[in-house]
Amino acid sequence: MHYTPIQYSEIFTKEKSVLLISGIAGIGKTWLLRKCLLDWSNGLIWKNIELVFYLECRRLNQYSNISNIYELLNVFYKDIVNFNISSHTALFIIDGLDEFQYFNELLNPSLTCNYPIVNVLAEILKYNHVIAGRVYAIDQYQSISTEYSDKLTVQIMGFNENGINNYVENHVMEEKKKVIKTILKESPIAKAMASIPFYLSSMCKIINDSKDMGLNSFLTMTDLYANIF
Repeated sequence: MHYTPIQYSEIFTKEKSVLLISGIAGIGKTWLLRKCLLDWSNGLIWKNIELVFYLECRRLNQYSNISNIYELLNVFYKDIVNFNISSHTALFIIDGLDEFQYFNELLNPSLTCNYPIVNVLAEILKYNHVIAGRVYAIDQYQSISTEYSDKLTVQIMGFNENGINNYVENHVMEEKKKVIKTILKESPIAKAMASIPFYLSSMCKIINDSKDMGLNSFLTMTDLYANIF
């Protein structure tokens, strides 16, 4: 499969009705969505969108009996009352598609489903939307969203070497920078995992907070997980 690198700003050069964001756990999908929310609120992206609703699938699972969009928004956004969504240009952000408990039912409408939330989410996906999830979930969703011609799919690959170096420079105390740089140089495991923001931030925090963290602390996956968790 061929990937074309893309800058964050390029994602919004031409506004798409559907944006799909995939990536492994901890790679930064939710961070990217929150960056989008911040930029929209400041008028930097989605300038034609009046309303943006952010919904987490892990929370949607708690409301399986909700039967329509307005009821759902009343749960997530209690300050919004008496409005007609069709009178506004709206965009929905769905975070964690792989965590949606009724994902198979969403993909296969012909299946018998006793949970109204599935129909609500299917209705939401008729609006402009951004969906983030693990790679397998986004791949499967793409197979049923063929009606969208202006769809953009982005896979977050993590930090490159420059990104890792910039993060270390900005988030590690001066006296600890040499330690983390040496670990990343001498441990292939640490260097590989450092491309994932969650693990890099965890390693940097551990080293920042530790008085005696040695160079052998992240030589194996066992060392890495033992120190992080």
